[in-house]
Amino acid sequence: NVVTPAPGPWAAYGPAGYLPNFRNQTHMGSVDMIYSINPASYYRGNPKFNIYILAGYGIVASDVDVDARQGDAQTGTTYAAGYAGINFFSKKSDIKKAARSVQDGQYETNAPVANNGRDPITRLNRNWLVRHAMTFGGGIAYKLSNKINVGLEQKFVNAFNDDM
Repeated sequence: NVVTPAPGPWAAYGPAGYLPNFRNQTHMGSVDMIYSINPASYYRGNPKFNIYILAGYGIVASDVDVDARQGDAQTGTTYAAGYAGINFFSKKSDIKKAARSVQDGQYETNAPVANNGRDPITRLNRNWLVRHAMTFGGGIAYKLSNKINVGLEQKFVNAFNDDM
């Protein structure tokens, strides 16, 4: 199997090593239908526990940026050459120090996606990708009083694409 690196700043990594140099910001809104699994009983009054499942529709907005310094104007070192000079077989502290010397801490470049697989609903400014999503999950809730509920819920989101 031959692994082809993604275009852009990742091409410099090759098969030797990988350093995460990206930042992901994701926001989501959803509308869910909740179905209580507890059996309806007219004999036992108000139940304290509620077990439920949920499913719904969501919209996910995601922005992935990369710390891709375009090079050092004083030394003429390019971004790719800076990463190629890191020895991934040295101590972890030396690898971190070398990586920090290549990165500038500014996430100004939009991260590319392999195979040009970006098919969002729309793009907002600064390359925010907006997509449809399906949500599903379940939970349990305990009624402390008439106004207070405490619960534990697990919710999954499927955007039908792995480019985020």
